[in-house]
Parts: sequence; C-alpha cells; structure tokens
Amino acid sequence: MRGPISVKDLAGFYKKVKTIIVTISFENARYDYHLNHFFKNTIDTMEEIEALFNKDINASSEGRNCQS
Repeated sequence: MRGPISVKDLAGFYKKVKTIIVTISFENARYDYHLNHFFKNTIDTMEEIEALFNKDINASSEGRNCQS
C-alpha cells in the first residue's frame, strides 16, 4: 500500500538536495541523483516532488549565498 513519504525518507531527500548544484533543473537532478528513489512507495506526484525540490534548492541557494 502506498502512503505519504516517511520522515526518514524526506530527511534523506533534503540531505541529497543540499548536495546538488543550485543551477541544475529538477528534470536533470531527478535522474542524475536518483531522487525518485525516496518516493518510490509514496502517493506523492511528480509535481509535489518538484515543488519540494524547488523549495529546498532555493533555500539552499540562499544559505550558500550568505556563506560567501
């Protein structure tokens, strides 16, 4: 049965996104970094996953800019 993503998998997803170059698109990151792996047994749609990716990648880029 498919359900929402677990807290553990979501934490792993966010950790993985933080390692991705800010300028990469979701489509490229999805395949290059195997982001689907975190959502393989969930009911989340690609649009929802992309929204999580964009939200986190933007937050990561702001943090990276502050550190320079």
